[in-house]
Amino acid sequence: APIIAAGTGTSTPGGVTPDGILKIVGDDFITIDGLAFRDTSLNTTATTQAEWGIALLKRSAADGCKRIVIRNCSVVLNRANTGSGGIRAGNGSVGIVATNLLINSTTAPAVTLASGTHDSIRITNNVITNCYQPIHWFGPELSAGFYFRKDMHDTITNNRLTNFGGSTVETNGIQMLNTDRYVITDNFISNKANSGVDHTATSGTFYGIRIGFGTSNTLTSNSIANQTQASGIISRNVITWNHVPASSTSVLHGGIAVYAGGIQSDITIENNRIVDCNFGSNSLGTFYGVYLPAWHRNAIVRRNSVRNIAFNGNKGFYGFAHAAYGRYRDFTEDTVFNITNIGAAGSTAYGIFHNNTSTVPPLYDSVALMNGNLIGKIVFSPTSPVGYNTFGLFGQYQNFVNVAMNNNTVQELRGNDFPYGIYAQNGNIMELKGNVVDSITTNSSYGTPQVWGIFNSSSDSAIMQDNRVTRLYANGSSTSQMYGLLT
Repeated sequence: APIIAAGTGTSTPGGVTPDGILKIVGDDFITIDGLAFRDTSLNTTATTQAEWGIALLKRSAADGCKRIVIRNCSVVLNRANTGSGGIRAGNGSVGIVATNLLINSTTAPAVTLASGTHDSIRITNNVITNCYQPIHWFGPELSAGFYFRKDMHDTITNNRLTNFGGSTVETNGIQMLNTDRYVITDNFISNKANSGVDHTATSGTFYGIRIGFGTSNTLTSNSIANQTQASGIISRNVITWNHVPASSTSVLHGGIAVYAGGIQSDITIENNRIVDCNFGSNSLGTFYGVYLPAWHRNAIVRRNSVRNIAFNGNKGFYGFAHAAYGRYRDFTEDTVFNITNIGAAGSTAYGIFHNNTSTVPPLYDSVALMNGNLIGKIVFSPTSPVGYNTFGLFGQYQNFVNVAMNNNTVQELRGNDFPYGIYAQNGNIMELKGNVVDSITTNSSYGTPQVWGIFNSSSDSAIMQDNRVTRLYANGSSTSQMYGLLT
């Protein structure tokens, strides 16, 4: 492929004029195909190294980029360029950036016209490696209390993103902020592949894919509010990485996090794999395989897999988590398997977690489904497990009208104080049918540990039939209690 090499840079991340190999400024109908973008070994300092491989910028508040295709390209920068560039420019060296910035300015325009957005951008079949952050997207910002316009109809598909991060500054594989109707599919995202190193960040987040802002990340200091009404599709991505913080600290990391939503937004997350992730003894905080803390009208999370995740520390684990309200929730045929924590301190673990405690009356005939999932081999073996529980499936369904938790398999949960195969609470009509719960164990010797097969509480109408609970074990205390089914 023809090589386009970076010149000698004159700026650093977050500067007024970040160094970019190619900058597209408010242009339309451009295809970039089969080119190689390279920083050079002659650029050895944060000033001389390139901040951006390819950058999409605004010509004005009314002139963004439209119908740009970036395909079959490779971008290789310098992962050692780790300076904090802020939420608009991205941290360190960024492979591809699309942002709400004017050229040679750190000031973001207030976009009130559709012409000022980046629309219908397609990033496909590229290889991005040795960049501190592979893809960073930041759309138009909050203005006059709401979003006039957002970047829309943008696609990131079939890219290979490797050997990124590796320092203490926050990074994510694909980060999209203030966008709507996005599609992210078929990407391979790994900080380990292609001679990558462990990520060592001590603050912020580290996700394979992150949509919107979180409540615990180093980028919210810009006082930029989270977007609303963001819909998208995230499917068939593979995410794998290592995170070994340089010091003991509480951080959020995981596979996919969607912080942006809204009462009219829909999110579909299907057939993704979050696999083979490892953490060192300093890795505290929380891991989420798939995390949806925002309100969505419809949230469909199907046939995803979270497998082979290893911890060594006081760390919470959620295979799949949704902690908000909406009309329709569907967790179907998802898998959480082979999750281990050998740390000394206790931690709480959830295979699938859906917790809505909102007292807002239901706006719809709301439905929550958790059907046909496999939760297996979650083994937490702390020496101080008191007060920490393990749940295969956890559902707290305040103000959900119809709830079904059917045909799930939960097997081999081990460790912590109170393990539950299935925990279900609230919901006007609760269905628990055809579930199999097998081999649930507590090794706790503290107090009166309990082992629960299926626990159902506070439903107005509960239907429980054809469930099977076998092999409950309490090995740590003579005062342990075991319950097969309780309602």
